[in-house]
Amino acid sequence: AKSLRTPSNIFVLNLALMDFMMMVKTPIFIYNSFNQGYALGHQGCQIFGLMGSISGIGQSATNVAIAYDRYRVIAKPMDGRMSYSKALMILILIYCY
Repeated sequence: AKSLRTPSNIFVLNLALMDFMMMVKTPIFIYNSFNQGYALGHQGCQIFGLMGSISGIGQSATNVAIAYDRYRVIAKPMDGRMSYSKALMILILIYCY
């Protein structure tokens, strides 16, 4: 819906995407825990760790962006809300980080 395409909701959508990425690797985590070894070998372990670090750091940075957006709305209500382009720039910086 067009009315839901707000900068605040972009951050929430990104947070949901990061949560989904973390959830996708759960079956491999359970398998590794029961078998006490790598499910997909050493290369799979490296990919598993990369997915965990990207989704974990991405979740933290997205929560920071949401907090910054809420801070601006509450502390400076007359300055207006964050623009769509600024929200996209923050998301690009999150993924680059």
